[in-house]
Amino acid sequence: MSATLEREKRLEAISLADTETLVGLADQVLESLEVTVSRGPTIGLLMGPGRGALGATAVQLRRGDSLRSRSCRPGPARVRDGEGRQPEKALAGAILDAAMETGHPHSAVIDGELRQAIDREQQRKQAAWARVAPTAVRFDEMAP
Repeated sequence: MSATLEREKRLEAISLADTETLVGLADQVLESLEVTVSRGPTIGLLMGPGRGALGATAVQLRRGDSLRSRSCRPGPARVRDGEGRQPEKALAGAILDAAMETGHPHSAVIDGELRQAIDREQQRKQAAWARVAPTAVRFDEMAP
């Protein structure tokens, strides 16, 4: 196996992985790693910058599926895309991120599970594209 996932990709994978897998891995890590949670997961809306209809006015836009659970300690992890009410997933993800950052003995197992989450998401996207690809219109192939 190649090197472990870069942190940005790892955090993305945490958001894609299922809660049960993350919590199970976090429980294994906690058997040998002492973690102090200084601030637990919080739930809130994520606002993003945008432009008004004419492009001149800066506004704060609410993104679709913007409910997020976030845990900042022991490491950052965010749960997104309609799964925002899962603070246990955010906390488990933060524990796993901290374990990876410190080179915990379970790092290889965690990395493998996160890679599988990424692979499943890629397969899901490919299957979705395969369902809609036949409906694509190719204007360069149309007869005059």
